[in-house]
Amino acid sequence: MKKKNVLLMGVHGRIGEHLYLELNESAKLFAFSSPNQEPDHENITFIKKDLFILPEVEEALKNIDVVIFFEDPIMRLNRLTQGKFYDLYLLIADNIARAAATNNVEQIIYIADELSDGSIVSILGAYGTNVKETDTPIRRYGKNLTYKTKDYNSVRSVQRAPLPPGWTVENVAWYYFGWLDEIIYDFVKTKIDNNTISIYVLDNRNLCSNLNLMMNFQKMTSSCSKLRAAV
Repeated sequence: MKKKNVLLMGVHGRIGEHLYLELNESAKLFAFSSPNQEPDHENITFIKKDLFILPEVEEALKNIDVVIFFEDPIMRLNRLTQGKFYDLYLLIADNIARAAATNNVEQIIYIADELSDGSIVSILGAYGTNVKETDTPIRRYGKNLTYKTKDYNSVRSVQRAPLPPGWTVENVAWYYFGWLDEIIYDFVKTKIDNNTISIYVLDNRNLCSNLNLMMNFQKMTSSCSKLRAAV
């Protein structure tokens, strides 16, 4: 029988380690890893992709049959985190759900814990992928990260805020880019051309980011409605 391609969220936390030991002979295992993580496990392929960047997650889930979703220390490997981890966890779940739908993943298995309230399951299944939640919630323990913070340069920031009455996510995004020029004047410059935003640093015309907003707005609006329904 052909082994299924099974993707774990990581293997350096308590849950990931146990899953690795149980499944490494019966399934073809894959796992997310950090750019600096050394391949210290046998019979597993490490995927060095950013969980917060949807195209990278979509690339990671190509040819995957089953995703086992759980909280892993790799989700916290940031130089600085602004906001609540649970909000970041919701965003990761949404990226996994979208990527699973894009790649026709057969199933997502959610490892429930004692704080699970149904939000994560709702998001994981929001785009049509079959989701199964484990029956017995696991206990949460304190986090003990052995990674060196200096090795990671990413900054994650997420804040919840109510939309002004009558506003959409698209309205907020357009307002934000106009506000960006004003709040950090003479440091960044934004240019809007045919629904594409270009952001330049220090007026040196060194392009930092170029986003097709029409495409992203559709995704953002859909994502927001799914998250509001789940939270």
